[in-house]
Amino acid sequence: LERQGQILVNAGQCPDWKLMIDSYSEDYNANRQELHISFPQAFMTKEARGYIDPQLWDEGITAGFVDYNFTARNGANNGASTPFANTGLRSGINLGAWRLRNESNYSYINRKGRFQSNRNYVQRDITSLKAQLTMGASYSSSQIFDSFRFKGVQLASDEAMLPESLRGYAPVVRGIAQSNATVEIRQNGFLVYSLNVPPGAFEISDFYPSGSNGDLEITVIEADGRKTISTQPFASLPQMVRRSTAHYSLAAGEYDNIRSGQANPLFGLAGLTYGVTDDITLFGGLLAADDFQAGNLGGTKNTSLGALSTNITHSKSKSDSGINKGQSLQFNYSKTMASMGTTFSLAGYRFSSDGYRTLSEHVADQNVIDSARPAGRTRTRLDVVINQTLGNQNYGMITLSANERKYWNLPGTSQQLNMGYANSWGSVSYSLNVLYSKYQQNLGNNNPAQVLFTVSMPLDPEGKARSHTSVTAQSGGYYNASSGVSGLIPGLNDTYYDTQISHDQKNMTSGSLGIRSYTPIARLDASYSQGQNTRSTTAGASGSLVVHSDGINLGQSLSDSFALAHVPGAQAGSRIGNFSGVTVGKNGYAVIPSTRPYQYNRINLNTQDLGSGIDIENTMLQVIPRRGSITKASFATTTGRRVQLELVDSNGKPLPFGSTVTNESDVQLAVVDAGGYALIMAENPTGTILVKRANQTCQGRYELPPKNPELQYERIRISILCQ
Repeated sequence: LERQGQILVNAGQCPDWKLMIDSYSEDYNANRQELHISFPQAFMTKEARGYIDPQLWDEGITAGFVDYNFTARNGANNGASTPFANTGLRSGINLGAWRLRNESNYSYINRKGRFQSNRNYVQRDITSLKAQLTMGASYSSSQIFDSFRFKGVQLASDEAMLPESLRGYAPVVRGIAQSNATVEIRQNGFLVYSLNVPPGAFEISDFYPSGSNGDLEITVIEADGRKTISTQPFASLPQMVRRSTAHYSLAAGEYDNIRSGQANPLFGLAGLTYGVTDDITLFGGLLAADDFQAGNLGGTKNTSLGALSTNITHSKSKSDSGINKGQSLQFNYSKTMASMGTTFSLAGYRFSSDGYRTLSEHVADQNVIDSARPAGRTRTRLDVVINQTLGNQNYGMITLSANERKYWNLPGTSQQLNMGYANSWGSVSYSLNVLYSKYQQNLGNNNPAQVLFTVSMPLDPEGKARSHTSVTAQSGGYYNASSGVSGLIPGLNDTYYDTQISHDQKNMTSGSLGIRSYTPIARLDASYSQGQNTRSTTAGASGSLVVHSDGINLGQSLSDSFALAHVPGAQAGSRIGNFSGVTVGKNGYAVIPSTRPYQYNRINLNTQDLGSGIDIENTMLQVIPRRGSITKASFATTTGRRVQLELVDSNGKPLPFGSTVTNESDVQLAVVDAGGYALIMAENPTGTILVKRANQTCQGRYELPPKNPELQYERIRISILCQ
């Protein structure tokens, strides 16, 4: 027996638990022959909340799909037409555990068409390693180094394969209960976890906070009602992981430059993040390529002052100008002060020396084609994001985001400041934003400051229509005022409109009308706008086509993992209850556009749409897909005609209440009610039924009349003969 690496009992020994574990107790009741044993929760084997056995993960069926996003625009300015069209495609084929993917694009600009394939790769998950294996054209992990495009192979951790309660970062909450107690954990005033524990020490590690920041309030409620309240600091940064948790990435291949004929060096990459303690995470990595090497080392710490992170990267590269060596030092900070309503979402500072290069910058050095326009290597970078609630949000919220960059080989400084205030008064919402931008001594930008005010309010009690007004003003005298109405088109489900009219400082007026509809097979949108000497017409559609062994189905836009619901015999157009706009096609299949990998996904049927000629055993199914899988959810159905049988014996008297009606295969169809009636689903127009009552088995034969489409069910009288 071990606990936190300490051996408590060797194999073969008989332990004396009372001497070894505080708060251990046992009570033997001789009269009832019962032994009651109580161990502190900290010594018990615990399974993480949300754990799902990997054997239940579904790799899906063999199928293919194409997901598309089409946009087209035809504009005219002073009579000159400028047509444009673009179609983005994401397609794939699933074969067993493997997923073959392609991302491509077709564009039509200046009356010329161009097709470009952006990414081609094959991927599968590795269960034992909790990772994804990717081969082909992809992007490297941004866990340690800046992400870049490459062709090769990558093995990277997939946190989604962990139970939901172990994802992200959270500290271990420890304490001692004096009796059978309830432990409650709150963050920013919200209850995020509750657990009953026996007397003694307890450890809670499988909870997930409601956000990335906010100290934890731990309340221990004893059996007699006494409460003990303590506070544990909590703040996190993206690099932080839980204790003894490791995230890694390994990649090797060839840098993939989008410009043909330029340098594409071979490279190898390795990165690791590991939770050393409850509050400390260490991370680092190595990256090597032709004439380039880089190493990174860093760590994070959760403290009462907030989450702190620092890391340093050293690089060495060789180019035509010589050998470059340098470092990049980075600091990050995150903290929520709940009592003040202040959240520092992220504050970061980075300094890079003159000789420091990322791999992308090193490749750019090898591909200098225009010395008059240098790439612009970052020297310093400062980012700050602050959210401040006013009066517990009764007076709104203020947001502030600011960033500043300076460069080694470009003059001036890039700066951006965005301050915003948002609030609501009843059902009326309004906001004010101030934006200041400056880029490299503000070259070519004469309007660095901008102010935007917006207000929105409902026009009907149901909120199906809203008005929206905005006013924009910039330094230099520019302004624009616009007002419009948007909402749901009456009588048309999932179809919305948006109208707008605007006026600017040049006394020019323009207007627009847009319509967007969400259908079971696509999202469709169109708009028209016109101003002085200008007009523009746009149209768009996005959706998917799925090919499988039982046919082809059209559907909405797909996520990485999706499902096919199969409902044999269901009427076309029957709705899937928990997915907006998803309906069953003529072949009995419906495309469920999105599922969460490695988690339970519930698929419900709307029984009101199925029709009277179908019986279904269970209206809800659960699927647990793997990442990228096309999961099939098959509902067990029986189709036929609904028939109400009036069952009488040879003397014309109704059969007794509670008699069981079955078919010839002994499958139960119904139970006879108090009036001698039974409602069954008849799969065939003629057949024999069996009626079991007491110790007798009786039978009768039925023959259905021609189907009347106006009737929900038929009514026939059957004489039952008993042996």
